Amino acid sequence: MNLVINKRFVARLISLFLVVTLMGAQLLLVAPASVSAAATTYYVDSDAGNDTNTGISSASPWKTLAKVNSITFGAGDKVLFKSGSSWTGTLQPNGSGSSGSPIIFDKYGSGPNPVLNGAGAASTVYLYNVQYITVQNLEITNDAATVAKRSGILVVGKGSGILNSIHLRNLNIHNIKGSSNRDTDMYLNLL
Repeated sequence: MNLVINKRFVARLISLFLVVTLMGAQLLLVAPASVSAAATTYYVDSDAGNDTNTGISSASPWKTLAKVNSITFGAGDKVLFKSGSSWTGTLQPNGSGSSGSPIIFDKYGSGPNPVLNGAGAASTVYLYNVQYITVQNLEITNDAATVAKRSGILVVGKGSGILNSIHLRNLNIHNIKGSSNRDTDMYLNLL
């Protein structure tokens, strides 16, 4: 009789073990396959920055637009330019945000809005095949000695389907010495 009880006990123990194991396997099946990376805030300061810095704090900001353009940003990332600073060249961000988590280009600190000066480039801000992007609180200029195919902000979608949610807010765009002939394909060379 003692042997029968032990067999029953062992059989129940094995059944309980199998049930717990199967429940654990089911829990593993519904767990997310991957965890998305957290959004990052980057800082850029034309005076005190250095492109070898991490850029992830106002105490260790990047310096140049070239550094910003070399990074592929993700949903929810922010790139903040220091108030009162200025850059020459083109801001051409890589990467797209997502619905509800745009990539934001903005300012930090108090004082005048940061200045992006194209200095005769084809465009000061060039948004090419990106979406879910917000550009705000910046001063944008693109003056030159002569008129040419030039813009302050150029948004281009080529072969990428519909691009969504590009927001341009509180921007001071001025002194753009560009072509004003709207009947020509003035930007074909940019593509």
